[in-house]
Amino acid sequence: MVALVIQAAAALVLVYAGASKLAQPEDIRKTIGALGLPGSPIVLAAALGVAELGAAALLVVVPASPVTSAVVLALGGAFAVAGALAMTRRVQVHCACLGPALSGRLGVRQLLSLPLWIAVAGAGVVDHTVPLAGDRLELLVVLAILVTLGAGVQLTSLVREHRTLYQTMDGS
Repeated sequence: MVALVIQAAAALVLVYAGASKLAQPEDIRKTIGALGLPGSPIVLAAALGVAELGAAALLVVVPASPVTSAVVLALGGAFAVAGALAMTRRVQVHCACLGPALSGRLGVRQLLSLPLWIAVAGAGVVDHTVPLAGDRLELLVVLAILVTLGAGVQLTSLVREHRTLYQTMDGS
């Protein structure tokens, strides 16, 4: 039961983070650019958002899978590496980890969160009583609905903001 709670909480965090990155990618693109990572910030930001949503889906559908653990560990490791890079390169940048509303300075926080991601990854492997896909498909549908609603809310605010900017530019 503890594993289920840990994984459900992590899935919710990942849904929010992934949806935020896809709906409002500017902040995470700036973060990626400031770190000087190889590759296009546009592509990397989209890939990170999709990876977070994919990890959330795996935590819901196949929580005891080694693949789920590997994906969660990879994300946690990527977050920790980003924090370490910001610290070693002395880059002062906001992480945009959980979208623009909950961003903070990239660095120590990401390193300190690595043990939490390790716990999430290990929770399903240690607790084999977690039900598998057949019992959790309804949760995946709920997860998809939450992602859609969350992205819709964020996109609605962006549409309003852009509409206001266009009206200001047109003088109407």
